[in-house]
Amino acid sequence: MRCSDVVDAVFALNRTAEVLHDVHACTHQYGKAAETHMAQQLQGKIMPHESCMATSLEVYGKYGEQYVLGHEVFMSSVLHHHPTFGLPLLVFSRPGLMADKLISRVLGAYNRTILVAPLAIPWRTQPLDGVIRFSKDAYTKWMMSFGREKSNSTVKFSRTAAPAEPWNRSELFYMRLQMFACTVCANIYAFDTGDMLVLRPFMHTLPMYLERGGLTPNASTRQAGGHLCRQLMGFVAPPICYRVLTKDKANYFNAGMYLVGGSCLGWQVLAQLMDISIMPPINSKYSPKRWVADQDTLNMYFWSRQYRAMPCSMNVNKHIVSEARVVYGIEESKRVLHSIHQLLQPGGMRAKQHEYDRQTSSEPCAHGNRLSSLSEPVIIHYLGPTKPWTPRSVRIPLAGMKRSRELYSFDNTDQLWWAEYLRDKTVVVGAGPSVKAPLGHYIDLCQDILRINDWTIQSTATTGLRTTHAFVHKATHGNKANTTQKLGRLGAQKILLAGFGEPVQIIDERMQKPNGLGLRLARKELTLLPDYYHTRLNKVIGLPKGKHALTGSIAVAWAIRNTAKRPVFVVGLDLMWANDSSYTHGDKTATVAASLRRYHSVPHDSRWLHALEQRGEIRRLDLAVMGN
Repeated sequence: MRCSDVVDAVFALNRTAEVLHDVHACTHQYGKAAETHMAQQLQGKIMPHESCMATSLEVYGKYGEQYVLGHEVFMSSVLHHHPTFGLPLLVFSRPGLMADKLISRVLGAYNRTILVAPLAIPWRTQPLDGVIRFSKDAYTKWMMSFGREKSNSTVKFSRTAAPAEPWNRSELFYMRLQMFACTVCANIYAFDTGDMLVLRPFMHTLPMYLERGGLTPNASTRQAGGHLCRQLMGFVAPPICYRVLTKDKANYFNAGMYLVGGSCLGWQVLAQLMDISIMPPINSKYSPKRWVADQDTLNMYFWSRQYRAMPCSMNVNKHIVSEARVVYGIEESKRVLHSIHQLLQPGGMRAKQHEYDRQTSSEPCAHGNRLSSLSEPVIIHYLGPTKPWTPRSVRIPLAGMKRSRELYSFDNTDQLWWAEYLRDKTVVVGAGPSVKAPLGHYIDLCQDILRINDWTIQSTATTGLRTTHAFVHKATHGNKANTTQKLGRLGAQKILLAGFGEPVQIIDERMQKPNGLGLRLARKELTLLPDYYHTRLNKVIGLPKGKHALTGSIAVAWAIRNTAKRPVFVVGLDLMWANDSSYTHGDKTATVAASLRRYHSVPHDSRWLHALEQRGEIRRLDLAVMGN
């Protein structure tokens, strides 16, 4: 070896030592400052040493706002299964990252929500500029570039692949590590609330997992430096569920859900996590060719410290069924899918709750010989670029996955998410051609289902089977599609008639004609809508004198005035979504066409509905635009 090469090697080692010293100094200072910062933000907002739930919201990009929707659905599912839930929820988000309307939605999702502003990275404009500018999507590994000139005293770090991302996206994954500096909390329960869904009660088990350190470790855990799990109360997480049988990655966990005990909260832990984030000592344990943000940081830090596994069912990848088919075989895959189908049945979630209540932390983890914890998922995690709200036109299928109605469909797990989202929503269903499969499944998931005029029930997939309210007028056909028979099942209070100010006698006479409804207002066999719907509503829509609103518009107005949850969904009102010059009615007879021109002004109704849609009051239930 040449003498110059030896000198260069010694210089490089000395330079590396200088870098490590600078990194440690910065991260220690940062950890102490973060702990003080967290204590100041949480002062007076939580009880001393109270356990907290924590999350961070990725509100960026074209579909960033949908993560707020995902957060709302997650909290709805938590409260659905835990009516007495009362822990503080810490939402980590940089100031200015969310618009005011999104902040209001986040705070409104749960009354003990606390917005936490992470401490800014202190070395962004200092010698360590850009140390953790990282794009999760690019999966790029951090590389250090050291200055070779002795006169260059500035330490620089850079990334070798992909263009720089805005700080509010790339750094958020690391900034949420500041939850480890929340020493005012007894424990931290971390969740990716933006794309997860709770299927069963679980909160009562979390303290037990921390007290017991999770489940009994397997051989690979002990080889990694573990001790008896009951002796530690530090960090607990479920291993990635579809890798439970691969020995080399048996304990690798997804950062979407983990529990942090008090022994792992403090500035020292945060400083060490930041050390790893800046200068990973070895390659990722998941993949040597990529670094998955804070997930790899946490795995590397807790791999041989205080990490213990909890059941895989606590963080089940949405794609588990397709993976289960490959790893476990067709029959086991069917068990998972059957469990999901049971939950989708009316009352299915409630019927399964008592079964899960018997399962505690004594349940063996699925390492090699069981799939039981996976066939009873507790929390579904919608990993990957395709979310339940992603429009079908831009969905990305799994590589090599063949769609099979028998074994797996994206809609199986997605429908669970929509079931929770639509659980307290209202939908107005018209008779237009847009009412088609598989929208019927989504219609039946809604709490209130408003159908108009002489509607048709075809099948579960096409139109749905449920009806909670019917909106009719005096000329609604009774014998068409068995309308009168269907109305009889609802009861008078749920049959709402638009009278348009006409006398009761005239309305009853029209309904008694051979093709009429056969009902009578005078006998209180249906309910007359208030005057608002033919006076004030006409002015709101801007209808010309002598015209009145379409039945669909009346149903939408009633839903907005009588229900609290938004948006109100609409489907089948195709007449009012068409262009002003191109609309046609489903019944193309001359009588109906003349009636439309005489009593209605469809363009006015159409413009009013479009305005409601722009304000977020209503939304079209259309698979082609869901998620936009």
